[in-house]
Amino acid sequence: MSLKEQLLQELPRLLREDPALRQAVLDLVRPYFADREVTEGRFEVLLEELRRMREEGERRWQEHLEEERRRWEEWEQRWQEHLEEERRRWEEWERRWQEHLEEERRRWEEWERRWQEHLEEERRRWEEWEQRWEQHMAQWEAHLEEERRNWAEYRQTIQRLQTDIRALDHRIRTVLGSIGSRWGRRTEGTFRNAIIGILQEYVPEVQVERILFRDERGEVFGYPSDIELDLFIHNGRRILGEIKSSMSQADVYAFVRKVRLYESLTGEQADQLIVISPMMEPKALELAERLGVQVYTFPDEAQEVFQA
Repeated sequence: MSLKEQLLQELPRLLREDPALRQAVLDLVRPYFADREVTEGRFEVLLEELRRMREEGERRWQEHLEEERRRWEEWEQRWQEHLEEERRRWEEWERRWQEHLEEERRRWEEWERRWQEHLEEERRRWEEWEQRWEQHMAQWEAHLEEERRNWAEYRQTIQRLQTDIRALDHRIRTVLGSIGSRWGRRTEGTFRNAIIGILQEYVPEVQVERILFRDERGEVFGYPSDIELDLFIHNGRRILGEIKSSMSQADVYAFVRKVRLYESLTGEQADQLIVISPMMEPKALELAERLGVQVYTFPDEAQEVFQA
């Protein structure tokens, strides 16, 4: 057994039995530990400090309670004053409301009296107008009888004129239809090129291509035919359109069928559908709007679609 182990084992017994050794050990460790008097003094100081803090806390709490009581009493007084003021205001408004109701009652009675007078006046006027109307109707009947006699004399002449006018109208329509059809076939391409030229003056960077493809199954017109569409390319956007001098409701239907056929054949979807035509039938305009086709009357209006 080492000396340290022997010392730890025997030291407690030696300290109990040998006062001199115990005093020597105490003197030796005294610099490192406070003695009982110092410890008890510090503890008393700590207790006294805690007592003062408790008393100070109680004093502040009592002051806080007293301050809150005063505030509560002040708020209660203000609230009572506010209730009293509101009561006075309510009584004043109630008084004014009663006065207003009385005034409205008087006004209503006055308006009712005037209304009855007005009705009586209107009744007299109506009786007078009724008499005048009967006189007028008698004169009108006489006039109608004279007009019927005159009309009987003019009817045959009018019927002959109507027959001549209808015949002339059929002739004019036939001639104009023939001329219009011949003019359209010759100048539709010229019209399209002119519109494209004007459009490119407003939007120089737009590219316009004429697309030609074959409708073998007759999905557009009901029989196999060659299909034409205009493709506008601008900033990566592909816009399918048609340029015609005039368009009817059937033309709009045909244009949409052309677009759907083109998309199904190529697998490419158009970003937008447009029509440029200065003459659009009202029903064609309604149909285009319903089918999502943007219609432009002049090329300068169509530039907005390329600025999107």
